[in-house]
Amino acid sequence: MSSIGPTARRKSATGPSIPATPSAEQALKRTGGPDNDNVGADGCAPEHDFTLNYADARGRVWTGAFKCHVLTIRERAQVGLVRSQLSAGMPPAGLDAATLDLLEMQSHLAVALDSAPTWAKDLGGLHDPSVLGAIYGEVAGHEARFHGAGTSDDSAQTGG
Repeated sequence: MSSIGPTARRKSATGPSIPATPSAEQALKRTGGPDNDNVGADGCAPEHDFTLNYADARGRVWTGAFKCHVLTIRERAQVGLVRSQLSAGMPPAGLDAATLDLLEMQSHLAVALDSAPTWAKDLGGLHDPSVLGAIYGEVAGHEARFHGAGTSDDSAQTGG
């Protein structure tokens, strides 16, 4: 048995108390956590309907009704997997910032959008990245509101 790592810290009287990791079977049986986790700050719902009405630099107007939802932890991991697929498995360090931004927006929207107009079904096929940014901005803004960004009591966010 090693003298380092979480097992050693659990046995240490001076280190932090680290609970034992439950088995997968035990974790599935747990239902703890606040019953209101599905309610955001100020009563914000996780689902969000919005109508995009965006004029691009060419003067073209992009309109349509969208539905999205705030991502769960499982879905956040799914975004990472989609991003990896879109980048053909290339590590993020090997990509430029503009490409990383495009991949992040596409992968996030692939998971968060529940419905979109026909023209938005293949966001990677659009020519104007500002359209992608306009949709992503609405979805990310809703998630920020859900999680309480900009509320006067940010201490609840940090536990302080």
